[in-house]
Amino acid sequence: MFLSLTLIFTGCKNATTGEDKQNQDNSEPKENLSDIIFPKQNNNASGACSLAYYLALTNQIEAEEIEDTAQEIYEAVKFDPQAEDGFFSYCNPLYLAEAAANFDNYVEIKMTRPDAPSKAEEVLSLLLERIGIEEESYTVISSIEDSLAKDQYLIEILIPENAESSIDLEEITDNKIHYVLSYWYEDKLVTRDPFRGDQQPRSSFIDGSIESWQFCNGGIFLKPKN
Repeated sequence: MFLSLTLIFTGCKNATTGEDKQNQDNSEPKENLSDIIFPKQNNNASGACSLAYYLALTNQIEAEEIEDTAQEIYEAVKFDPQAEDGFFSYCNPLYLAEAAANFDNYVEIKMTRPDAPSKAEEVLSLLLERIGIEEESYTVISSIEDSLAKDQYLIEILIPENAESSIDLEEITDNKIHYVLSYWYEDKLVTRDPFRGDQQPRSSFIDGSIESWQFCNGGIFLKPKN
């Protein structure tokens, strides 16, 4: 049911330096997060799990619906609906953005495009290109910190520290991608990782497993319409 929607893209390619934060001071503080139990991801469903976290934090679903909602979303947003493992069992960011729009949210893909990109930033650019998201379809930003408004959330894309600097979608590869939910909480930029379910400062993010991850500095920016 998610894949028939048209994505809400601005098509703006100019870097922003703070204009996206114009409404942030009017945002309401988050509810008490200690009252919500955040289940961990199943399989390679970190993108779907991050979206379900967002829906719970913005009161679009109940906390007890997170796990079932994440699984339902996951089945609709995999690169290949039949894939059970490998790269194609991960969440496709294009489908994930469409799923978020289906829940009546403003949705936009944004990413940094520096002159000297990191390996992770190069991978994200290539990934979006390979799945059909042209440069004209997303907004180029200066940084996550400057462009994420206080009333917005961000499903960020990460790659492992030791990942190759290319992604070939023509065949299943050993490359991995991971999604986390980032947002402002008590004036601090925090990240909630589906590997653990807990909230950590984005600046000191470690996924809690053997691998450490690199931020691609881009992803799906979200805000409820109502």
